[in-house]
Formats: sequence, structure tokens, C-alpha cells
Amino acid sequence: MQFGRKSEKLERQIEQLQLRLEATEMIHAEKVAALAPPPENVERVARPAHQPLPADLRREVQTILPKEEACQDCG
Repeated sequence: MQFGRKSEKLERQIEQLQLRLEATEMIHAEKVAALAPPPENVERVARPAHQPLPADLRREVQTILPKEEACQDCG
């Protein structure tokens, strides 16, 4: 383990190398994804849109009030 300027320089170099590695991995992943053809045997299923609930559906409105109107400790 080094102390002083040399260790700081070494840490910066390590950080730069890690950033380069991440960038290289991202570029590689993008190239692989671009080269891979989409699977042909997978069917695309459209998800149905949300539809409103039926008008004849029974609805209940419940209002829940707190047991007390003010805080017991501070009022």
C-alpha cells in the first residue's frame, strides 16, 4: 500500500480503468443485441387496455374517521 500522491494517482487510474471497462462492456452488449435477430417463434401478445368498471356494479363508499380529532400528547 502506498501513501501520498502516488496512492492518489493509482486510485484515479483504477477509477479510469473501471469506467473504460464499463463503457467497453456497454458497447459490446449493444453490438451483440444489434446482431441477434429477434426470435421468430415468439408471438407478440397485445395487452388489453384497461376498461372502466360496469355501470351496474354495486358501489359502496366508506369513510373512515380517526378515533380522536387531536393528538393526545400535544393536543
